Amino acid sequence: MPSTTTTRRHALSLLAVTALAFMSACSEAPAVLPPDAPGVSVAKDDAFTDVVRTADKQAQKDVLDQLASRFGRDLRILPRRVDSDAEPLPIKEHYEKALAGARGWKEFPLADYGSTWSFAYISPDNRSVFAVVVLNPRFAPEGGGDVPLTILTNLPDAGAR
Repeated sequence: MPSTTTTRRHALSLLAVTALAFMSACSEAPAVLPPDAPGVSVAKDDAFTDVVRTADKQAQKDVLDQLASRFGRDLRILPRRVDSDAEPLPIKEHYEKALAGARGWKEFPLADYGSTWSFAYISPDNRSVFAVVVLNPRFAPEGGGDVPLTILTNLPDAGAR
């Protein structure tokens, strides 16, 4: 039969491990909308022509249709803009670092459409999503300029929690 001292040590060890696990789980800040990637900014309502807005709405719908079965259709649609010459990889890496790198989010595969480049990440508990849809540079004004970049998410803004 174990001694009382040994039993207490085991109980204290178990209590310490449980408390540490609980503190770790509670100390992870809840996921919020990451800051915009460098070169990405909020788009004004009149930032794009009707043709570009229509193409952007279709691109949003295509991605939203892929996400709807898992996350519903009530995702926030956050209009942004990015220079048509911007490279997609640094933008994706910015959001990947903010979500996947620090919090264990995983990439959610999206079907490829010729008019956009897009990507999405889902939270470890599969309840939150962050997707980006960018129109192809061919939608930029003649001579270059900005194209729509749209964020589809159910994450709250950083100051909302």
